[in-house]
Amino acid sequence: MYMKPAWLVYQTRSELASTIYDAVGADMSQLPTTMWKPLQDIAGKTVHYDGLDRVELVPNSTRQAVTELLALFPHHHQAGRRLSSLHQRLDDPVAFRKWHRELEDQWECLINRLVRVRNAVTHGGPAANSAIESVAHFSDCLAAWEIETLLEAALTGDDLPAAHKKFLTEQSNLLDAWMKAQHPGDHLYL
Repeated sequence: MYMKPAWLVYQTRSELASTIYDAVGADMSQLPTTMWKPLQDIAGKTVHYDGLDRVELVPNSTRQAVTELLALFPHHHQAGRRLSSLHQRLDDPVAFRKWHRELEDQWECLINRLVRVRNAVTHGGPAANSAIESVAHFSDCLAAWEIETLLEAALTGDDLPAAHKKFLTEQSNLLDAWMKAQHPGDHLYL
């Protein structure tokens, strides 16, 4: 399916962003007071709040943030473990490829579950709310990318198969660059 590379890219970027968000948003009452100021400084350089309850990463800030947060959090802390795993995955091509094989396995599970849920809903079979909820976010992503591709095709005058091919090529090229890199993080950090 042409959306698989996009999902892999999305999952990778989401893990980077959520790891940073979780670290800078850690419960201060659970941290030593000596960490408070450095954590606030890192958050100030890395996270932008737009005033509308939207949070974004500041462009070109994530590499430094991961390095500083990794040095700041003790390894036994949950954020420290996530940062350590993320750093290893982004620094070591073997670890990165292993992680992406795991993500590819997740893709297969999710796409198969989505098909089963769709079939159950469409044909009146049993479809538990929990089954539907388990694929809702995945389905939302696929739908959003399809709508984006369709709208872009309409705006550029391309036919839909050509737009699908362009989308697949863009996402595949990005993923290939990460996979071939000596340090995948060099191509990934936002």
